[in-house]
Amino acid sequence: MKKIIISVIAIILSINLISCKKDEASITVTNKIGNIKIDNINWSGMFLGSGLLPGESTYVLTLTEDDIDFPKTSHLEFYMYKKNKRVFLKTRAKYTLKAGDKLEIIIDDTTKVYNPAYEY
Repeated sequence: MKKIIISVIAIILSINLISCKKDEASITVTNKIGNIKIDNINWSGMFLGSGLLPGESTYVLTLTEDDIDFPKTSHLEFYMYKKNKRVFLKTRAKYTLKAGDKLEIIIDDTTKVYNPAYEY
């Protein structure tokens, strides 16, 4: 009888743990622009990384449904540095993160960007 009670409790706890698992997704950004450093990288108001030299990637940010409502769509925002010059840029494309996604954003020479200060 004692084994049956322990087994039932173990099954209930297992079901409870499985049902409490939250949806999650991850996002990372890679800089593939030669001779350019990108800094203060944000997506949907969330800081993703800073100081990416060519070929480097941000850490993988894992988000759960406690952090954001899936799906979430936003531009990527960052500062681009070349020598002593800095410019704030936003991607023209919006990136959507859905539950279960592993979103990898690559910034390269073909990425369309703009400076919101000069956008009319």
